[in-house]
Amino acid sequence: MAVSLSIRQQQVLGFMLQFLAENDQLPPMSAIAPYFGFRSPNSAQEHVNALARKGFLERNAVGNFRFVRGHVLAASEQAVKA
Repeated sequence: MAVSLSIRQQQVLGFMLQFLAENDQLPPMSAIAPYFGFRSPNSAQEHVNALARKGFLERNAVGNFRFVRGHVLAASEQAVKA
């Protein structure tokens, strides 16, 4: 069963994948928020939390987000469709 993402979630996912490819780390909320014109990092956090709830991200041992292994390919394919 495919998990559906909103258009904005697909865009945030695509941005996170691109940022990871360019910087070898996921973007901080303070980088996501201005890129999408959000007024605060909390708005970015809500979209990232939704991606985690839908199984695209998980927290590592120290509490930072990372892409779920095996879902990165699916995530990138879904982000490309957006």
